Amino acid sequence: MSSDKLETPSSLPSRSAKGPGGDSGRASFKRALHEVQDWPSNADKVEQIFISALEQFPTSAPLLGAYATFLTETRRDWKQAEEFYRRALDADPRHAISLGNYAVLLKNARNDFDQAEVFYRRAIEANPKHATNLGNYAVFLDDIRKDYDRAEEYYRRAVASNPKHATSLGKYAVFLEDIRRDYNGAEEFYRRAVKADPRHPVNLCNYATFLKNVRKNYDRAEAYYRRAVEAAPGHSVLLGKYAKFLKQVRKDYDGAEAYYRRAVEADPTNAANLGNYAVFLQTIRQDYDGAEAFYGRAVEADPANAVFLGNYAVFLQTIRQNYDGAEEYYRRAIEANPRHASSLRNYAAFLKNIRGDGELAKEYYRRSTDAASGNGQKRDP
Repeated sequence: MSSDKLETPSSLPSRSAKGPGGDSGRASFKRALHEVQDWPSNADKVEQIFISALEQFPTSAPLLGAYATFLTETRRDWKQAEEFYRRALDADPRHAISLGNYAVLLKNARNDFDQAEVFYRRAIEANPKHATNLGNYAVFLDDIRKDYDRAEEYYRRAVASNPKHATSLGKYAVFLEDIRRDYNGAEEFYRRAVKADPRHPVNLCNYATFLKNVRKNYDRAEAYYRRAVEAAPGHSVLLGKYAKFLKQVRKDYDGAEAYYRRAVEADPTNAANLGNYAVFLQTIRQDYDGAEAFYGRAVEADPANAVFLGNYAVFLQTIRQNYDGAEEYYRRAIEANPRHASSLRNYAAFLKNIRGDGELAKEYYRRSTDAASGNGQKRDP
């Protein structure tokens, strides 16, 4: 779960910004935003604060960029967010925070990786010691370019630029765990991240997952999952991770389902939660119609996710006996990720047992073995 982190600027117009409010206007804007603790639950109120401030400071790059970030994270209005990022950069072409956040939008919402890299580079050129931008560029090099050595260079630069930057510390911990398989190093950085910010929900959740998967220390893992959910009770990813823990480790199926439902309610488009809840309904509740509905929603939310495509293929094969449909989804899963070991292996078994094509099955078994032994494989959702 080493995702990009958008940084909200100071949310204050610069002192050179023109507007009738002056210092008192800036102070009242800052005070008004500070009073609203939960932006998603108070989105209309927050937006009105931004609109009022923009009337006073229409050319403030920090304010324009902050509003763009609000539109991205809270409204999920990519088109309008992009417009305000561009306005921010027209006002100040070297505004590092807006440059970096716009790069994140280009990567995650537009899938325009080349342009995203241009803006990451511009952001780092504008401020070579900006920890968030350095860390986000490291994630880009890690996830998109698969250039792990350069990614590590930027993770290290991010940590060096701010040794107490919890987000950068946590991202580097995930990289050390997932890519380098340096578990002792990963734990050191997880602990540093949690110490830097004891209520950082993503770091708490990632450390919990590390304790579950690597250390097999389930009681400590649950303690950190609970801390994460307490810190961000409406965070769909954390709710889904804890639901998965309750299902897999505690066998607390009622508790797991309650958290899956909370996760889906918090974000009805989160593909990981939709897909994992589908598996739960299939394997635990034997609610096949419900499972198929959630598989469909997961695939719709993320059509290129090999995990969900492969899981749906298995469902169609084993539950529906829809072999043509199953083969279609096996092929889609492998096309989405040609090195997804479980989809390759399951498709090989399908070819052997259902299609009777032993020669082709051998080829896919070989590919699955190669994929499973490869380095740098990311964790499934």
